[in-house]
Amino acid sequence: MRHARLGISLCLAAIGWISSGGAAIAAELRAAAATIDITPTEPVPMWGYGSRHAAPSTGTADPLLAKAVVIAVGDTKLAIVGLDLGRSPTEAGLQRIREAIRAKAGIEHSFIAGSHTHHGPVVELSDEPGRGQGRYDAAVRYARFLETQVEQVILAADSQLVPARVAAGSRELEGFNRNRHSKIQPAPVDRRLGVLRLDDAASGKPLAVLVNFTAHPTSLPDATMTFSADYIGSLRETIEAKLGGTALFMQGLPATSPPTAAARITGPTGQPWAELPPSSLSRSSRSPRSGQRSKSAKSGLHLIAGSTSRTP
Repeated sequence: MRHARLGISLCLAAIGWISSGGAAIAAELRAAAATIDITPTEPVPMWGYGSRHAAPSTGTADPLLAKAVVIAVGDTKLAIVGLDLGRSPTEAGLQRIREAIRAKAGIEHSFIAGSHTHHGPVVELSDEPGRGQGRYDAAVRYARFLETQVEQVILAADSQLVPARVAAGSRELEGFNRNRHSKIQPAPVDRRLGVLRLDDAASGKPLAVLVNFTAHPTSLPDATMTFSADYIGSLRETIEAKLGGTALFMQGLPATSPPTAAARITGPTGQPWAELPPSSLSRSSRSPRSGQRSKSAKSGLHLIAGSTSRTP
């Protein structure tokens, strides 16, 4: 079950691709990150649990965020965006976002993905008969707002690019996810945590930490009708508090992998879920310009999924 690591693998492949050709080899690796709020400001239907039907949200437990990293080598740029949503924007919305960042910032490549939280808004509706028009106008307005916010967070990151170094690593985590459907015993589970870290080349401080793991953000029950990033929000908060920079979460393949009961959360702040030692970031890769190895491995990566509950 290696598909769950596709997100972090694509990030690494993209970096290798944009730094592999001709003049790009001598170019400088640059990077920057930004955050923007994408929480709906009015009640809308919630995404994820079918039992809710079209019931509207009742408030916000913790903010929904869009986190963006832009990586550049020469004039070639890649935008990576993690969204506190059940899915990415619609295909038409993605096309509009990509056209805008191409025209305004020369960003030709983008990877925009939702965390799969089941406590975000529906994003599939549009201003068309039978698709939301007249009945779910608040959700239609949100879809337009979302596109604008995603565009803006990418442009904000692009405007702050600085020379950077990159490192990547991974380790297996036991006891944090499970396979709920497989009849094969032992059930196959992807327990790999992948990490991509970008540091400011001048200061050595983290610019961004991208985390890839496979676990459904279903720690909160369907009866909860408030917006939440679920365990992912707590994970990011702890990484940012311990390491600095901007933390992004990129979901694996969670269809059959909810979090274990011991890893569920009861609130956005919770208690420490796990702490990983410096070896979590032990594999470094070289900057295209400097050829020096990143010192990312010197700091531990601290993860959080809050306090436990007995929700089955």
